[in-house]
Amino acid sequence: MKLIPFVASTLLFLIFTFHADIANYWGGGDTAYFMRSIHSLVNDGDLWLSKEELKYENYMKISPITLGDRLINSDTHRYSFHPNGLVFFMTPFYALGGKTATVFASSLLNCIGCFLIFLALRRLGIDYLISVILALLSLWNPIIMGASTILTPDALAYPIGAFVLYSWAYDLFKSPRFMTRVFLPLIILAGFNHLRFIPALGIFFLYHLWKKDHLKKSVYVEISIISGVMLFVWYLFNWHITGNPLPNNFMTSAGNNHSSSFALGTLFKAGLLGIWLDQQSGIFIYYPISFVFPLGLYFLSKSKKDEAYILIVFITFNTVFLGSYFNWHSQWGPPGRFTSIMIPFLTYLCAICIQELTLKLKTWIFLSPALVVSTYYIYCTWTYPTLLMPMNPINKTNITNQNSYLVYLYNKMSINLMDYIPEFICIFEWDDLFQALCFLLLIGSLCHCILRFHQEEKAVLSIIFCILSLAGISVCSEFDKQSRPDPIASDPRWKSTPMKSMFNYERMYLNPAVRAYQKQEFHKALDLCHIIYQVAPKNYDNLLLYFLIYMQMGDSINAIQYLNQIEASNIPKIKHKQFQSILNQILRSSNGTYYKEVITNKLKELQ
Repeated sequence: MKLIPFVASTLLFLIFTFHADIANYWGGGDTAYFMRSIHSLVNDGDLWLSKEELKYENYMKISPITLGDRLINSDTHRYSFHPNGLVFFMTPFYALGGKTATVFASSLLNCIGCFLIFLALRRLGIDYLISVILALLSLWNPIIMGASTILTPDALAYPIGAFVLYSWAYDLFKSPRFMTRVFLPLIILAGFNHLRFIPALGIFFLYHLWKKDHLKKSVYVEISIISGVMLFVWYLFNWHITGNPLPNNFMTSAGNNHSSSFALGTLFKAGLLGIWLDQQSGIFIYYPISFVFPLGLYFLSKSKKDEAYILIVFITFNTVFLGSYFNWHSQWGPPGRFTSIMIPFLTYLCAICIQELTLKLKTWIFLSPALVVSTYYIYCTWTYPTLLMPMNPINKTNITNQNSYLVYLYNKMSINLMDYIPEFICIFEWDDLFQALCFLLLIGSLCHCILRFHQEEKAVLSIIFCILSLAGISVCSEFDKQSRPDPIASDPRWKSTPMKSMFNYERMYLNPAVRAYQKQEFHKALDLCHIIYQVAPKNYDNLLLYFLIYMQMGDSINAIQYLNQIEASNIPKIKHKQFQSILNQILRSSNGTYYKEVITNKLKELQ
């Protein structure tokens, strides 16, 4: 009976993953390279992508993206520059059941990770109900749900982190054999999957190695042999593919090694606060219950100082390490997916905090909003899984969006919550910093309120700071709306950043065009659509946006012209149902009567 919540959750999660994968996948991004590499390995036993394999579309009926810009030495070789650990891991599943089996494996691994977190929390003394709720919340949050719906290395980060927490809870690190024969190979294999996993796991390996006062020489010999052999194979493989044994040569060989791929400037301008607070990728934003993890550290330090210290090092190091990446926000992928490996440990700290608070019911006043928002996120995701994907301008609600649950909430509640959440970009903005500091003050004040109420003391000062921080966020939001130009289309400073290489990518302009359309700034939206049209005249989303704008402006001639262009552009089959849904909604709206005959005819043609 105690396992029923996890069995039910696993079944629902598997259903959701397939639903989201079908709704979101458009044939591009990293997934296309991983899937084609896996297919090549199964089909002819190598990773070399022939022209036929690059065009391979059977794993997804519609895959309109032409590949080639992320291939190593593309004139003579066609190897993907992405790390190949995930390719080797998923190959057996693909051989058994194609793309369906790989999606199933990715989703199931995350469900197993959720169960391992539950077992770890119970072993660590957390009550059953708290363990169930926190474990399920850790799985059903946008960061993990998003990482489970596409095939990227981060799909494995959450279960890896859960396995480390489980090993810690069950004292497996006490065994030198476990450390050398299980955990050390796991570190290297995870690094083969992606380099950013090595430091995260290495911290725990070094910590437990350091805690042991006396180890036999044979243990160190075993460490040397295992790591030496595995690293030799790894470097040999890299040398075979790229002509250079260094792991980072994959991106360099494809000409994608930005000077700021890993830089302190990125950390201090955006990543340090962005990882926690950014409206697109922030942990506190998408996993709101995590705001009490500092209290969990406080309570843990009173009983287990060593554990508290290593978790402080782990969280701090990951914030600095991941925040220094040029792509810290994981843009072009689900929000915050790079931080997936931290979620199990934040869940543990939150569980400790809530365990301490269970006897103090009035402290739940400050926790309930986070639980309500988390529940609402699950509803949003299940209803509109396209919200998980970045810069996806058209969704099933017929309202353009910017890859944010906050946009969805705004559409439902007529409150633009995005204005109140910091948005970190490549350019340093003082108002972003001030807004983020106000958020940190709010989080700190809420935690202090909880602590004071827990200790049966008054929290008047903390409540005052909560009010002041909310006022600061509101003032900063109003100032931001009036002073900041559109970050991509209107601000020339963007063109001096490493992002300038993206300016020939139509979706970079589609995002602000969508925002202008939402605000009914139709002339501004049209200017941006014109830019997109020059780059990609047959972009379906842009043509649809043209149609919607002209329809709202009452310009029937241009509206019908772009409606015809949409049809002439050969709408991808994956977009047909979406387009039909939009036309039906327009037909039912007040504007629809004016275009009734034209739209009705288009619907008949599409059917």
